[in-house]
Amino acid sequence: MNKVIAKSDGKLQIRKEIYDDNGKVEHVLCSNIEPEKVLQYLWRDIILSNSFTLRDWFKLIINYPELQKLNEYFHSFIEEFNNSPKSGCIPNEFSILGLVKRVGVEKLKEKTEVEVYVSIDGLPNDDSGRKYGISFCKLSEILDAKIILDNAHVYLMEDDTIQMDMNPGTSYSLYDLIHSIIFELSFYGTPEERDKEGEKMSEILKKIQNDEYEEDPFL
Repeated sequence: MNKVIAKSDGKLQIRKEIYDDNGKVEHVLCSNIEPEKVLQYLWRDIILSNSFTLRDWFKLIINYPELQKLNEYFHSFIEEFNNSPKSGCIPNEFSILGLVKRVGVEKLKEKTEVEVYVSIDGLPNDDSGRKYGISFCKLSEILDAKIILDNAHVYLMEDDTIQMDMNPGTSYSLYDLIHSIIFELSFYGTPEERDKEGEKMSEILKKIQNDEYEEDPFL
């Protein structure tokens, strides 16, 4: 199967397998994807280079301007990216961002609803198992976190999360890589809107910790 390779320099290549008469891979050809043709590869499975980071993801978005058409917030986040430090942008809590495909299953009276979506979490540096969201993170805090493709998870509503071992791994498309990250980054809007919402949330949490709320502020 032909796959797209995302390289650490922010460039994309198409990997083509050439088969012999017996159906075995004879050799592999890799060629650069032209920026103006990138949208036709959105549904191809993606392979990430071993050192691919969020910084490399932004380089990719800049190198392939057609991808910026997929979300209205790209421009504001590219501006934040360009104004961020050139190195050392990594939090204490995590150094890896895991792309994960989740399957939500909800059993209703007359039918069962299934929702499939891809999201991205910060994976903890310790063994706590805690996942970190990035929706409130400034790019200067997370740009040098490495991105990996994680296994799928099945989430049963009102039940525990069950991790499925999809060895050798769940497949992700180029679209999954692009959409899931910008969706999380822009969940609260532009970087400015994100920061304002983060300040509000911090104030609410402080009041909760100080027992200043008589009712749950999230209800």
